Amino acid sequence: ALRNGNGERAATTLNNLGVIVYFRGDYTSYVKYIQQALQISREIGNKQFIALLLGNLGDGNMKLGDLAAARQNLREAFSLARKLGALPQVIQAVKSFGELLGLEGQKDRALLLLGAVLAQPSTDSDTRVEVDRVLESIGVKREAVEADLACGKEANFDALVRELLDER
Repeated sequence: ALRNGNGERAATTLNNLGVIVYFRGDYTSYVKYIQQALQISREIGNKQFIALLLGNLGDGNMKLGDLAAARQNLREAFSLARKLGALPQVIQAVKSFGELLGLEGQKDRALLLLGAVLAQPSTDSDTRVEVDRVLESIGVKREAVEADLACGKEANFDALVRELLDER
């Protein structure tokens, strides 16, 4: 596909192969596929796909326990998506940041971000299911933290995302 000038198709295929191995639990291969797709996307300048891939890479980094790399990739994904006005990627990055904070033991902040994701009208049903999975992965059930999630739902989404950008 690259020889034919179709880098976008190649990057999409690599991302899709990554998704397949992700669901099989092969996170090392997932990261490799995403990195390859990211390299191609950068070469062809597909910024919206770059934002998506950076978020995917951050998710893979979390699965491999590399939280520093996850933070860096998620921050870059979030910043680029926000700059592009790519709301689905912004929402995904905020959801992933919530997961990262939960893994780091910052449950209160994680719940605030996850509640903000749930409050967004643009949040699709798949992302809502992912939020429940994240809650479970950090050891909480939605019913037990509804009040904490409500704080996130009431928070100003733009203020929360600015806080993410300003975060150390």
